[in-house]
Amino acid sequence: MCLFKVYLEEGGGSRRLVAQEVSAAEKAGGKVRLFSSTLKEVASVEGAEIVRVDTLNEVLLLKAST
Repeated sequence: MCLFKVYLEEGGGSRRLVAQEVSAAEKAGGKVRLFSSTLKEVASVEGAEIVRVDTLNEVLLLKAST
């Protein structure tokens, strides 16, 4: 099973780990909600958008909405 590490891209190109072992993500109400394999919400990132989904490296990259 492919479980993602989710990073938030911050100023200067740095990345901060937001969550691990994420199986699903959805954009709802101005935020990105992240869920575990049991569909339990593990994190929520306000004002973010999905930039890249990399299944090979199991990375989901977010950045602040502009």
